[in-house]
Amino acid sequence: MFQELYTCPGSVCGPAVEGAGFLGSKAAGDPCLLEKEEKLTCPSTYTLMDVHVLGPEYPIDQAVTFSSEIRTLIVYAMATIQMLVGLLLLSDLVESVSRENFKTCNQSSFCKRHRRLRSDASPYVVLMETMQIQPSRIEVQILNTKNNVRLLMQVTAIKDNTARLKINELNPLRKRYEIPVGDVLVGEPKTQDMKVLVRSGSSISLGFEENKILITSRPFRVDFINKEEPVVSINAQGLLKFEHSRERNPPQNEGEEEPKEPPMENQADKKKVEHVWFLTINRVPFGNCKRLLPTKEGEKKGNEENDANEPETWEETFKDFHDSKPYGPSSVGVDVSFRGFKYVYGIPEHAESMALKTTKSGDPYRLFNLDVFGYELYNPMALYGSVPVMLAHNEKQTVGVFWHNAAESWVDISFNTNFLSKVADIVGRGRNERPQTNTHWISESGVIDVVDANFDIYDIPYDVIWLDIDHADGKRYFTWDARKFSNPIEMVNNIASKGRKMVTIVDPHLKVDGNYRINKEAKDQGFWPDFTNPKVRQWWASKFLFDDYKGSTADLFTWNDMNEPAVFNGPEITLHKDAKHMGGFENSDLHNIYGYYMQQATAEGQLLRSAAWTGDNAAEWSHLKVSIPMLLSLSLVGITHSGADVGGFFNNPDPELLTRWYQAAAFQPFFRAHAHEFSKRREPYLQPKKNMQVIRDAIRARYSYLPLWYTLFYEGEQSGAPPMRPLWVEYPTDKRTFKMDDEYLIGTSLLVKPITEKGQTGTHVYFPGKDQLWYDIASYNSYKGGQSTYVEAPLSKIPVFQKGGSIIPRKMRIRRSSGLMKHDPFTLVVCLDKSGSATGSLYVDDYNSFNYRKGEHLLRSFSFQHNEFHSRSGDKFCSFSTKEWVEKIVIIGLSARPTKAILNVKGVESSLQLSYSSDNNQVIIRKPGVNIAKDFIRY
Repeated sequence: MFQELYTCPGSVCGPAVEGAGFLGSKAAGDPCLLEKEEKLTCPSTYTLMDVHVLGPEYPIDQAVTFSSEIRTLIVYAMATIQMLVGLLLLSDLVESVSRENFKTCNQSSFCKRHRRLRSDASPYVVLMETMQIQPSRIEVQILNTKNNVRLLMQVTAIKDNTARLKINELNPLRKRYEIPVGDVLVGEPKTQDMKVLVRSGSSISLGFEENKILITSRPFRVDFINKEEPVVSINAQGLLKFEHSRERNPPQNEGEEEPKEPPMENQADKKKVEHVWFLTINRVPFGNCKRLLPTKEGEKKGNEENDANEPETWEETFKDFHDSKPYGPSSVGVDVSFRGFKYVYGIPEHAESMALKTTKSGDPYRLFNLDVFGYELYNPMALYGSVPVMLAHNEKQTVGVFWHNAAESWVDISFNTNFLSKVADIVGRGRNERPQTNTHWISESGVIDVVDANFDIYDIPYDVIWLDIDHADGKRYFTWDARKFSNPIEMVNNIASKGRKMVTIVDPHLKVDGNYRINKEAKDQGFWPDFTNPKVRQWWASKFLFDDYKGSTADLFTWNDMNEPAVFNGPEITLHKDAKHMGGFENSDLHNIYGYYMQQATAEGQLLRSAAWTGDNAAEWSHLKVSIPMLLSLSLVGITHSGADVGGFFNNPDPELLTRWYQAAAFQPFFRAHAHEFSKRREPYLQPKKNMQVIRDAIRARYSYLPLWYTLFYEGEQSGAPPMRPLWVEYPTDKRTFKMDDEYLIGTSLLVKPITEKGQTGTHVYFPGKDQLWYDIASYNSYKGGQSTYVEAPLSKIPVFQKGGSIIPRKMRIRRSSGLMKHDPFTLVVCLDKSGSATGSLYVDDYNSFNYRKGEHLLRSFSFQHNEFHSRSGDKFCSFSTKEWVEKIVIIGLSARPTKAILNVKGVESSLQLSYSSDNNQVIIRKPGVNIAKDFIRY
């Protein structure tokens, strides 16, 4: 069997060249050339780095390309690529980052290898005869026809419209790192049965719920279809690349023969492979091209196999740092296309807009945990954390992909309009023009699955004092600097007496000091802070015991930092990639999960006797502005307790910036002021009187809404819904919200539009919901939904609005801390919709323990309709006794003035005090006095 290579004799190549890649960026019309390496060159206006290189007659779908220097591929949705594809149905200190300290894609060998892949020239085919079908899963081998290496793909149907695709080597020389079940995935996903719909020698169609999975053999491709609509495609662009494990071949002397092909399992298999090889190579349908010369099968293995001989595949140097790569190349990558979707979100952490942008003309988005001081804005470079989850949304549905991989990864994104053909024919819809987002995921390894008194003087509430590294004795964690903190237990107890807490920092760095007890313990046990080792995590957790952490109390808590891990004299300010972890795995295999394991060990230590933030930001208006999309991106992928350092970590904010930042942060999940040790003091009471008062008002407003936040976090634990969310989550068919990331919702009931520009005294607010009403929380002025309206916002005001049709519980009494609010009464704020109705809920427990998991809590359900207010139990299986009661009910938007208010508790009626204001038809019912746990009616 011979393969045939073609070139064009001085003529122009056709519009689409399948199986051939572009070797340069020539103008269309240049002749095609056959070079000595027997590579096929075809001119095009596209360049190699565009990744998606097809002619204009074959427009590509919107696709994403994921690359990781992985040792396996896991795709939870339908590969180890491991991906989860969920079909979520509608349902002055530091001026800037030193960029030269951090890699670009061009300085990352595996990223370069994946990015230069030829689009639509995939050498991978599915060996349909190897397919094994089980009730909820199919297994089948995939063959790389360029090197005869076989992979094993598993596709599993999972409950809730989700599928999992996992790809690993069939017979690896070395085990690839896979994240243990129970760590990131809390358990094995619950599967469901699927059935074979159609099967042939070239494809198979599987069905479960309202979903279909179409697996095509030549070339390998997987399509996910929901309700007859194609939504996600794997390898539609042909960018799958799985670098198999191998031994390093010594350099050959001149004259030695080329190594032979690896033997096949049997002769029958050999014939099949030859046939596949022939069909794959001879897919060059352009005119006026002639066959130049035949070559023996296997004489040349193509670009992918030649990659293994490149200098950077077995060792790599960045600046003065050397990465030994003893196991050679092991990256994985594949393209994922979101069909019918124009907007994609997620893959934090990046200082970027919420809706992700194309990376066609620059670097891909990088996922690699790094400690980046004073990071740049609107840049795809890596930051402190990595969450490989991407969501796509349109008016009909939301889909998501989870790239289950702990190695360094890069994600390319491009957008275009696609003409569906093959998939459209299968689902019976013909050709149809739809938007598409193409993504390309690439991973390096793995598989494709002291101010206390002043706050009180100025009557400013706060809950927590955070202490950075300077609290410790010479930067030795779990210690105290005796000169600054002579009696830490007394200090913490004094703070706790006001209902407050203290938090100290603990990093993974152990000071090398023979007299430092923690370091000596670790050395004696042969440990280094390798948190991938369960024994190290167990030892670390024990350090938080009161007997071990001297000076700590039950009111002292911990925050983790620098656990990317940060290594100031290391490559890219992090750990060497060839550092060894438990099991012989390199840091390159699992870098992005290191910080997670440290946090897990710390949390376990706290339980024996956790929140994310946007890192070392700067005191600049631009950093305030970008914090909103950063927090929204974190929320979308499940990191819901997140916030930014108020005022910026570096530099010195002026009073206006600091005031506006407090206002914004007061309506975000994690609320903390934090600054560099060399920044000027910036406590609220040090600001000009006017600014101090405005900041105090913002903080007090924050405290008044704590019942809402507490309820939302309970709901989040039950359902996964983030407390802070983009508008499109609640208004999924409103296209105007899809890119909107300068305003957001808190739950379903509050709309927030922070002021993020210097000198700004007003802003245009978009009010979602065509038939919706929105009420200003301060004035109760109403605004109609479905339009943008200019709202005045002087320095004293932050634009926040309550949705008509909602009931929000608040606590209005001013206290020094939330702990002192425990038994305070509730004010229920009822904002009516156009029909005069509203609903809401409230969650209550002891605010301290985990007893709520035993049913010791309350969930109250509120409703207002036909001029009656009802409070009922929202969970008949729970029970809890509390002293909290209802002090006031405020009703906004009544169509007529009421004349009386009657309270009915278990049939016993009593009259209530009522006041009415014609402004916004506001009614205030005072002191119903009923315990919040009781059912009652007010009419």
